Amino acid sequence: TVLRSIAEIIRHSIRTIDIPARIGGDEYAVLMPDTNLEAGVSVATRILSSAENLIINDQNYRSQVQLSIGASSYSGQELTASTQLFLEANEALKAAKSAGKNRVFFYNRRQSFPAE
Repeated sequence: TVLRSIAEIIRHSIRTIDIPARIGGDEYAVLMPDTNLEAGVSVATRILSSAENLIINDQNYRSQVQLSIGASSYSGQELTASTQLFLEANEALKAAKSAGKNRVFFYNRRQSFPAE
C-alpha cells in the first residue's frame, strides 16, 4: 500500500516525458530529460510535500510516510561512467537519510547539500 501510494504521488508530480522507476525495495528513481538541477529539486520537493500528509492506515498497519530524496544532474560534461549519475543521487539520498529523513538533498560533485 505504501509503495503504491508513493508511486501515485510521483506519477502526479512529474511530466509525461519523465520516466519514473522503482529501483528496488522502497527506492524509486525519476529520469527527467532536459531538466536542470534546480527544476529537479523543485519536483523532488513537490513529491516530498505531497507525501508529508500521507498516512497509511489499514487494519494491521498505521504509519505516516517519511521520504528522503537525493538528486543529481548531468549537464553533458564530467560524467566518467554510465552509472555515475545514479551513484551521485544515491550519495545525496544517503546524506538526506543521515540528516533525519523527510529531506531533499542534491549532489554537486563535491558533497551533498540540503535543498533548503
